[in-house]
This record gives sequence, structure tokens and C-alpha cells, in this order.
Amino acid sequence: MKRKNIVSIITALTMTLGLGAQLTLEAGPDQFFSVDALAADDYTEMSNGILTFYVYSDHAEVKSCKKSAEGEITIPANFSGVPVTKICKYAFAECSELTSVIIPDSVTIINEIAFSYCTSLKSVTIPDSVTFIDDFAFSYCTSLKSITIPASVKNIGLGVFMDSSSLISINVDENNKDYTDLNGVLFSKDKTSLIVYPSGCAGDYIVPNTVETIESSAFRDCENLSSITVPVSVASIGNGAFMGCSGLTDVYYSGTESDWNRIDIGTDNKPFLEANIFIGYKGIEPGNGDINSDGKFSVADALALESYLLGNKNANVKDWKAGDVSADGKLDVFDLCVMKKMLTDITV
Repeated sequence: MKRKNIVSIITALTMTLGLGAQLTLEAGPDQFFSVDALAADDYTEMSNGILTFYVYSDHAEVKSCKKSAEGEITIPANFSGVPVTKICKYAFAECSELTSVIIPDSVTIINEIAFSYCTSLKSVTIPDSVTFIDDFAFSYCTSLKSITIPASVKNIGLGVFMDSSSLISINVDENNKDYTDLNGVLFSKDKTSLIVYPSGCAGDYIVPNTVETIESSAFRDCENLSSITVPVSVASIGNGAFMGCSGLTDVYYSGTESDWNRIDIGTDNKPFLEANIFIGYKGIEPGNGDINSDGKFSVADALALESYLLGNKNANVKDWKAGDVSADGKLDVFDLCVMKKMLTDITV
């Protein structure tokens, strides 16, 4: 089963090109032992019992962690007299009982799949020394709700947070020169590229009109994304950008049909292309009450909202934004009350 987990990530890369006991690991002269020495490759493989390292003459790299490790782990800044600078590929993959990892400020690289399938991981401290976070590094970390990208990070790989189904916020240090966030969504600094939409987010999303590229895997496995509004500024959508978006039903596009046909849409975007696509959508004025999108506000809209609030999944709700007459960003009983008042005013 574990082998299948790793294989699934490798396949994705090809297609898209309970707190436990605390473990604080600090290296000391008598805390590690040699596992294997490979003089020809100029490094020694050593362990402190929980973590195994590749030890070179001037630095060390975290090779792996025991699968039985649980709770919190603090990676040592130094091991065997040299700084720890890299977390290697697969190093913590499938360490399913880890809840927290503190990375020291000696580390500059987090390699691909490094923390994948750490399903209990709730907290990761990434220091302002890391410059590169490789492909799928934190994929399938299903308990991770938020993460902060420090100012030092210059390159973020593909699918870094893929299928981390509880993730609702990616925060970027304001001093980062290459990346930024907007309401928890990861963008390039100039906001022309939408890089990652957290897969734990639900409902509707409006892409900012600065965006020109929706990157590969940007919305991958966002199963609770129900609709998306795409501005005419978007020129390309990467491979697998909407793969696994099983709940996506509506795509609103503000441009013309000719504009739509000019978008370079990559492979593996079936949920996006098979959704209801509304070309030339300019949006209904927020809060005008026309929740069933029949072009007018009437009793039928109030009845549709009431049905929706009572839990009817088949309620005739076509545009929730039009039903948000209280302008608080959600549909609730307050909107129904305002709608009834609006209807009263119409009939008086």
C-alpha cells in the first residue's frame, strides 16, 4: 500500500510535468552511529536512531526518518559537526504519525515528495533560509490546514500541496520577491500566475483579472470547488490544472467565444471543460435577488432560497452571488429576510 502511495505521486508528476510524544532531535558526539560508509561517493551514511543522514565533509542531508516516528520532530541544525542543508527526496514520506516538524535555518532545499503522505502533519515551520521547495513536497498532507512561505523561497515546484485536503490557506511573507498570496491563494509576485488554490477550500472562486496563466495542478483535487469565474486576461491553463475537481459544475468566462477559443488549455482538464460554461458572463449585480437567473427578481427567487436553506440540494439556485442581498459573502436566513422585505417594497 505504501508503495502504491509513492507510485501515485510519480504518476501525477509524469502526467502534469491525535498528537503523539514529542521528539526533539539534537545531535551530539555520542548520539549517532555509522550505518554505512561510501568513500567513493565522498559521504558517510549515519543515523541518530530516528533520522538518517548523508554526511559530507562540509554539510549533511536528511536522508530518511523512521516510519514509526510520531509527534513533533525538530531537525538538528548540525549533525556530526557539519550543518544540515537539505531534506532529501522521500525523507519523511509516509511518516503518518508525525504531527509537527521544525526545520532549522541551516536548510536551504526541501526536495520532492519529502513530506508526502504525512497524513497527521498539522504544523510545519519553514525557516527563512529555504530557497527551493520541490515537486509534491507536501502532497497528501491531509491534516495540514495552513502553511507559511518565507521571504527566502525563490522556487516552488509542481503540485507541492496537491491533495492536502484540509489546506485552506497558503500565506507568503510580504518580503518574498517571487511569490505572494491573496486570500490564502498562492500567486506569482505580480499576480499574473495563479499557482496553487488550497484544496481544502470550497464553493465559488473568482480569478483576479490580473491573472494570465493558471498553472499546472493549480486547482488539482479541489473536490469542493463548485464554480469558477475566469477573466478575459487568462491566456493559458496548464496541464491538470483542474484534474480531480469533481464538484465543479459551472465556469463563468467574461470574454467572447473568440477569446475563449484562444485560451491554451492543457491536457487533463476534463472537469473544467465538461462543466457548464457561460461565455460572455458579466455577472449579475451582487445582491439583486435574481438567484434563479431568470432575468428578474420575484417570489420564485425567495422560494428557491428558502428551499436551499432547508437543505434541498435540487433548489433552483443558479447564482448564489445574486442571492447575497445582505452582502456578507454567504447565503443565509438574513438574505431570505431581506428578500422578503424587497418583495414587500415591490408590491407596495
